[in-house]
Amino acid sequence: AAMEVPGAQVDGLSDVLLSLGALSVTAVPSRAEGEEEQKIYAGEGQRRWDSSVVLAGFADELEAREALAASFEALGEQYAFRLTPRYHQDWVAHVIESFKPIQISDKLWIVPTNCEPPAGAGDPLSIRLE
Repeated sequence: AAMEVPGAQVDGLSDVLLSLGALSVTAVPSRAEGEEEQKIYAGEGQRRWDSSVVLAGFADELEAREALAASFEALGEQYAFRLTPRYHQDWVAHVIESFKPIQISDKLWIVPTNCEPPAGAGDPLSIRLE
């Protein structure tokens, strides 16, 4: 979910969204195309941009809509928002699937647990890699 929010409301909205199940909440500066970025430097306390776009990630659309409605009610504020589905990939499984056996010598292979030594490798000594 993405919504434009006055800077002073970012922390409160973020806290409420997280308490209502948001997986993550991020605030980025809101500015028109070509508009110069508002400079905020470290050491300036809890300063925020005058206006921010709050990005909140949820597991699914229904959960997002319910959490947004509850957060707006809790804060007594209403913000226009847009929901954009995000593709979720199990990156750990994706990386593991990319592992392939590696031949070290004629008789030595390093073989991930998701694979078998290649056919025709004879009777190799395999080190199983998890």
